[in-house]
Amino acid sequence: MNRRKLIKILSCILAVLIVGAGGVFFAAYQRLKNINPDILLDNDGELGSNKPKTYITYKGERYYYNDNLVTLMLIGIDQSEAEDREELGARSDTMVVCAVDVVENTIKMIVCPRDSKALIRHIDTDGNVYKEDYNKLNSSFPYGGGNQDRNKGAENVVYCVKRLLSCDGKYDIPLEKYGGINMDGVSPLNDAVGGVTVTLKESVTGVGKEGETVKLTGDQAFTFCIQRKIAGMDGSDISRGQRQMQFLMGLAKAIKNMQVTQIPSIYSSMTKYVFTNLSTDEMVAYAKILKNIDLDTMQQTQLAGTSGAVGGGSGWILDEEALEQTVIDTFYIKDPDQTGVTVTPEPSETATPSPTETTKKTAAPKKTTKKTSAPKKTTKKTATPKPTQKKTATPKPTTTHSATQRPTDTGQSDDE
Repeated sequence: MNRRKLIKILSCILAVLIVGAGGVFFAAYQRLKNINPDILLDNDGELGSNKPKTYITYKGERYYYNDNLVTLMLIGIDQSEAEDREELGARSDTMVVCAVDVVENTIKMIVCPRDSKALIRHIDTDGNVYKEDYNKLNSSFPYGGGNQDRNKGAENVVYCVKRLLSCDGKYDIPLEKYGGINMDGVSPLNDAVGGVTVTLKESVTGVGKEGETVKLTGDQAFTFCIQRKIAGMDGSDISRGQRQMQFLMGLAKAIKNMQVTQIPSIYSSMTKYVFTNLSTDEMVAYAKILKNIDLDTMQQTQLAGTSGAVGGGSGWILDEEALEQTVIDTFYIKDPDQTGVTVTPEPSETATPSPTETTKKTAAPKKTTKKTSAPKKTTKKTATPKPTQKKTATPKPTTTHSATQRPTDTGQSDDE
């Protein structure tokens, strides 16, 4: 196997997350070049334990960003449905953010429902942003020019997802790299690995019954991953996204059990279906990091929300509080030393800060504090003070659960 073909194979594998099973591929490539996975980290590959920490406060507790993380956006475009979308063509119907801890050897994944309401950039053929509006998240691919250039569309998907995870600018999540696949490649890829094994969580016509473990044929793989409106399916994008993730995990396990000599079959089946902005060295670095990770320990979180109107149709309105909690759980570590935390915990109506807090905010001033302008009975600072009024200027607590007050979203959806 020559070096050029091996590079392309690694690119294909990475694009669908099966780089997580990359021990086989890394062993082959290591004969050619020794790659240190630290090249994927910011700050010249310096591990988080050696870097100054970036602190935030959430719900009255201090956290810091986990600098041992490397991130990757996985994108699946569904060209098969493009015929029904004459206006926009293919969209990014699968969007998964992967956060890989290179020290703890763990992976956390955030699954972004395709119909999630998000602020979307519209980019012209010259690469200029000419419009932004609230629309379904999967429209970020065609509005970024994805039907003309898949990489340009992918870049816009990454940008819009990164902005969504920022929670109105409160968090700066490093997210630049992506690997993508046209989901039309599901059938040939499934056949190339000898069939992906899945356990059905619901009965699916033509595939099997609920609870049954099935080794999928190519046609069954297409039905399992792409279809959502046949007998046995609830028709929702949420359920389909869960099936796609189940297929990818099964695919990773199938690849992990293959020998290097079997890889050319995958190469020939996948090259026209994948795209990525990772360099060769970065692909191999990911393989080296992920080769020993147990795929069964990967944590998946699908963004919570409720059904609602988005972009002129039905969509998914994200739960903002749950979104922020997911960001904290995925990218941040709680500081074991909470000394000097200066932000009041999110209070109930009658909650007051603990006596040990040193906050300078006016969350709960004492009656004798000099930080408020509450007048004495004889004060002349108010125009018409009443002798019995002691709280005319006492401010109410304004502190919320984080160091930065979340601004109210005044943006309007096209459907509103």
